[in-house]
Amino acid sequence: MPSSVRRKWLLRLLLLAGGLGYALPGWCPPPPGVLLPDYQLFDLGNTTVGDTSRISIAFRLNPRFASIGPFTINANPYFFYYNQEASFSADAARSTCVTGFVFTSTNSCVLTVAFTPRSEGQKYAQWFGLETCQGLSSSCPTLINRGATANFTATGVAPQVPTLSLWAYLILLLLIAGVFVKVYRSHGAP
Repeated sequence: MPSSVRRKWLLRLLLLAGGLGYALPGWCPPPPGVLLPDYQLFDLGNTTVGDTSRISIAFRLNPRFASIGPFTINANPYFFYYNQEASFSADAARSTCVTGFVFTSTNSCVLTVAFTPRSEGQKYAQWFGLETCQGLSSSCPTLINRGATANFTATGVAPQVPTLSLWAYLILLLLIAGVFVKVYRSHGAP
């Protein structure tokens, strides 16, 4: 098949795929998650390379799903579709959103996400999922009940170059002067 024909078919497929997600009022929103917040972007700001910053997010049951609850956090609750340089992680030790937590219309949990840059520059984590199971069991097929999805961004910055105080400069100057005097005397000063 000539390349021009392949390009035409590829263009048609792309248009068809784009058309499937388009509705008359505009783009169709993604299906709602069982938990809120859902489909939000969280910015962890600037963090020095090698250090860690954290953000805590409170998740609650989406009122649209309250009548068919409760929902329990899955046995494998955390999933990153894309995690640049593995810079982001779920900090279960600082979270109450852990396996077995049960959501009802009256309670919520807190999930802490950590950012530890390994290099400088903007980093992204896309489609982080907090998965749930319908009912009181934390054992269900993955992705049957999507809890919530979040996206993260942050920037790794270079460590600061330490600066010396005025006193440190004076002490350094005295040490250099002392070494200079000692060397001068050992080489036979007149």
